[in-house]
Amino acid sequence: MLHVSVIWSWTPFPPMTFFSVVVAAVMVAVGWGLLATALRPRPLSRAAIRFKTAARAARGSGKFFYDPKAGKEKKSSFPTIFEPASVYLSVIIPAYNEEARLEHTLQEALQYLERRSTDTTGYSPDPFTYELIIVDDGSRDATVRLAHRFTDRYGSDKVRVLVLPQNSGKGAAVKEGMLVARGKLLLMADADGATRFRDFEYLERKMHDIADWDHELGAVVVGSRYVSPLGASNASSSERAESSAGGGSVPQIHALRDWRRKLLGKGFNLLVKYLGGVHDIRDTQCGFKLFARESARTLFLTQHLKRWAFDVELLYLAQRLRIPIAEVGVNWTEIPGSKVRVVRAIVNMALDILRMRVRYFLGVWRIEYA
Repeated sequence: MLHVSVIWSWTPFPPMTFFSVVVAAVMVAVGWGLLATALRPRPLSRAAIRFKTAARAARGSGKFFYDPKAGKEKKSSFPTIFEPASVYLSVIIPAYNEEARLEHTLQEALQYLERRSTDTTGYSPDPFTYELIIVDDGSRDATVRLAHRFTDRYGSDKVRVLVLPQNSGKGAAVKEGMLVARGKLLLMADADGATRFRDFEYLERKMHDIADWDHELGAVVVGSRYVSPLGASNASSSERAESSAGGGSVPQIHALRDWRRKLLGKGFNLLVKYLGGVHDIRDTQCGFKLFARESARTLFLTQHLKRWAFDVELLYLAQRLRIPIAEVGVNWTEIPGSKVRVVRAIVNMALDILRMRVRYFLGVWRIEYA
């Protein structure tokens, strides 16, 4: 019987060959980095930013809102964010099939806003004037009719409804609302009312603490379920004690969440940090965020992601542009009726974040300075 034996031997790479491979890999990586850097836009001068802003304002928004006092057509044209602010606060609420939950949210928000409009003890020297913009993201239920009832009650100068022709995602709805807002400050809030609306004052106070109003890119304040009421996740224990001892002006923050969502949220935060490149923000996904008008112009004009990971993109851009960012604790309660399937949403967000990083790195997506 014939026996055949096969002897396999491994010959290592010669040292010079291995060294050449390493050098080539390093050169490719450096080349990609230099190419991406070359493709990234350089910051514009203040004069160039002002010129582009004026040009965009002159073009108008091309969008309309229901106005019961506007004659036969009952519609008026939205302004654009590229025009000067004409109210103190704009509240943008995206809504998709929210007829069951939106009414309570609007009632709470408008009660607070009406009270503040007659209060002279606020945090800003500006008079408290406001608008609330509901952005209907292609709803198939009675969301638009419900929102129009609030326009009839409060007037179209205070409550405006922007109707998108089809469902495009929460990120797209928020972007469209921001780009037609009139406020010096712009607040993003969820339609389910998960965040107590009067906690806006925590964000407002922090905004006036950190914003340099002469800075061309403003500031951003993020509502958070994970930080102290003092508004800084790295605040010392002595600072927290001093804050809470000052007459009880800053109450304890509560965030009530299902334990499974908490666990998945922690995992998502790691994903945001290491894949998304967003650092030192513990809660990127709370739907309660405040933007100075200057920061909103550039961030929302640049924003590409249309669905759930758009918050990560906004914060990634803000950190890249060195816009001041603060994180402030808010009261938050999980509201029944969510349409989000958490595991599927996290997978989709991870893919969106990866796509975002690759496209900005390669220069496919560019920052649009406003």
